[in-house]
Amino acid sequence: QEDREAAAYFSYRYLSVTLPALRAKTFADSDTGVPIEYFRWRRVIIDECHEPLCMGSDDADESAMSSKRSSCAVRELLGIAHPDVASRPLLAQRGVFGLTGTPLLASPAR
Repeated sequence: QEDREAAAYFSYRYLSVTLPALRAKTFADSDTGVPIEYFRWRRVIIDECHEPLCMGSDDADESAMSSKRSSCAVRELLGIAHPDVASRPLLAQRGVFGLTGTPLLASPAR
């Protein structure tokens, strides 16, 4: 439970404080290390999108979370849980597309 609360607090701070402050900054063309959240992309394409999209209830326990950290990070970066598209970390002018050859099922066992 503590991990979930910490993750929820991180998401809240990231979206409500850090992301707006980052977008308010200006960077020179010669600057390096500019975060990807700063840019407005024409299109965002996610390969193997079933990984972050199909996390079921069995992924909520601690042992699964340790092996699913990258999927959780991708979910956070894509802003899947945020209905307001303008507040998502990656902004796309034309759309966000997901590619997968795996059927989007309710659980990996199916």
